[in-house]
Amino acid sequence: MILETLRYENLRTAKVYQMKVTFQDIYRYILEPEAVKKWLAWAERSRLEPIKRFAKTIKTHFEGIMRYFTFRLSSGAMEGINSRIQEIKRRARGYRNIDNFIAMIYLEAASLELALPT
Repeated sequence: MILETLRYENLRTAKVYQMKVTFQDIYRYILEPEAVKKWLAWAERSRLEPIKRFAKTIKTHFEGIMRYFTFRLSSGAMEGINSRIQEIKRRARGYRNIDNFIAMIYLEAASLELALPT
């Protein structure tokens, strides 16, 4: 009984791993909407709920994902800048006015080394 369960689980694990590697290859090398659509059909037939949920997420954002393949642009840099600005705001626990806040953003973004005279 336990051996049969383990054997079944190992097959599922191997199938999930194969699907993961195939999707990575499509994402890195193939860059064609048809390849992604074929992978999505395979994922929907897989009877593996986590894979099906992932495929549903991909389908929901399909146009944006295909746009990335076309232009190779993402909002990652913008998100990183926003994260730094939010950290500046948290660190100060608020600013007296917006001009002080903007000045601190510019100061941090410049990455200046401000040392006291010796």
